[in-house]
This record gives sequence, C-alpha cells and structure tokens, in this order.
Amino acid sequence: MKRTHQLSLIATALGLICGLTAASAQTTTATEGAVISTVAPEDAQSAQTTAYWKAKAQCWADLSQAEASQGDTHKTAEIAAGNARRIRESLQAGSEPGPDAERPIFSRKYVPSKDARYGRPRWRADIETVDAVLNRYKERACRTPRLGCLEVAQQSVYENMEETRGARWNHGRPEIDKALALASEAAAEVDAVCGPPKSLNGMEVSKLERPLETIELPSDTLFRFDQADTGGLLPGGREAVTALAGKVMGYGPRVGGLQVVGHTDRLGTASYNAALSQQRANTVADLLKGAGVTLPITATGVGANDPATGDACRAARPQQALIDCLQPDRRVVVRIMPAAR
Repeated sequence: MKRTHQLSLIATALGLICGLTAASAQTTTATEGAVISTVAPEDAQSAQTTAYWKAKAQCWADLSQAEASQGDTHKTAEIAAGNARRIRESLQAGSEPGPDAERPIFSRKYVPSKDARYGRPRWRADIETVDAVLNRYKERACRTPRLGCLEVAQQSVYENMEETRGARWNHGRPEIDKALALASEAAAEVDAVCGPPKSLNGMEVSKLERPLETIELPSDTLFRFDQADTGGLLPGGREAVTALAGKVMGYGPRVGGLQVVGHTDRLGTASYNAALSQQRANTVADLLKGAGVTLPITATGVGANDPATGDACRAARPQQALIDCLQPDRRVVVRIMPAAR
C-alpha cells in the first residue's frame, strides 16, 4: 500500500476532530464573568459517537480507494467501500451502525514468527503494541475519531500479514507504521476526550506499551466446554498456567505487570460471551497469583469482539464444523508488560 495513505487516515481523523470542535464552540454561549455550555452531557456523548463513526466511515473509504488503485486482487477495496457505505447509511437514518455494518477484510490473524531466521520479530512486537492499545481503550468504552481510524488500520495490518505470510513477510510495513502512529495519537486523544485513564490495579501504564511477550492459551485446552472456574479446568489447564507463571517470573525485574484478556467465539449472546470471557480471565489471573506471581494483574473479558478467525468460518456447516472452525477465537491472552522506566 502507498505511504501517502499512512498520512491520509491520520489527516482524516484530525479533520473530523477540528470540525467537531468548531461546531461545539458555536453552541457555547459566553457572558461576562461566566461561560454557559448549551450542550447537555448526553448530547456531547452522542456527538462524540457520531464523530467516531464518521471518521471510521471516511477511513474505510480512504482504504478502499488506496486498495483499488493497486488492483484490488483480494476484493479489499470492495469490502472496505461496503463498510463505509453501510455506516453512512445508518448515520443518515439516524441510528448507530450495528455489528453487521462492518465486514472484516482478512480471514484469519497471522503474525510473523519471533524467530529472526524465518520471520520479523520487530514487526510482530509492533503489531502486538497496536492490539494492546486498542484492547485497553475498548475496556474504557470511549470512542473517538482516531480510535475509529485505528480500528480500520488494524484491519489493514492483518489483511497485509495474511497476504505476505507465504512470501516471507516481504510487505506490510507501511501499514504497521500507520497503525503505530494512530495508536500513539489515539491514546492522547482518548485521555483528552474521556478523561485520564483509571488505575489498573496499581499498574502504571505508559501511553504506548509494547509487551515483553504475548502468550495465547487456547480455552479449549484450559476449560471444559461452557466452564470458566477452577472446577471446570481440564487436566492440563492448571499445568499450562503454572508453566506460564514460571515464564513470567523468569523475566525478573523487567516485568511491571500482566494483562489477562479472555475471548470467546461468536456463538451465544453478547452478554453471555462477555461474562464467560471475564470469568475465564479472572480464573487465569487467580491461578497465576496462586502459582507465585505477585505482580499487578488486570483481568478483562472482551467476549467475541476480537475474533482471531475473522471471516474464515462464515460458510462452515454443520454446527460441529462451525464450532471446530471457531476454535482459535476461544482463548485467553496474557501480555507480559514491561516495568515503568
């Protein structure tokens, strides 16, 4: 993808922010000695949500145009254009876009190997940084224009990683750089719009964190079906977490804390999946503490909001085939975060 698109997404977010700020300024009445805001809190929140979606639609449109100029051999431009169109149609109808408004542009998440001989360790670390920033701000339920564009940029990163995995990771770096730039600015924007971040169980968090290591534990190897507490652990589940605790403690003073994030597949209701993923994250966090980890640990459940399979299982039939296909989505991710410098 052309590097000009790297600046385009950032410029789009900035332009929409400036427009929103100017509009807000016109709705504020000033009197001598006092300034009275005419924007109710719920109206401000609605305007913030609209700005997020408008920016996201424009960034999808920009991505579509950039991909179309390169031939669109994987139909990325077509999907991105459809995402932009559906978001705008929802906004024009006066409603917030639903989960069907956006379709993924990749089938499955691939990242380069950490082995320098066969992959690109730095690329992998940077991708994990982008993912960590997005997950952290999803937890705060705060949406801003840059976050909308960052979500599009993350999709573009994984689309390029999926393309290049068979070609020794020879392209996709501009997309990673674009996402890193947006991630850095998104952190500051969210803090400005939504207030400073809350303390994460005492863990000091920098604006842009790069995990020392990210480890994925498949839920199907940890828990019995539909189980989330220690009583539902599989025989090898406790051993897997104990081994992870040993790895964490092996880092010594370089570690500042852990982020444990539970994920589910898309089967079941959103509320059920959110609760199940949170319970599994809590259980893994408790097991790590029980195995001797004394570091600050945050445990978060994101339900089915960050699928590893993307759109790969859309045609899977019958039900058991779909369950098997969605296996990579059912996981607990543990990020080993660096100590504050």
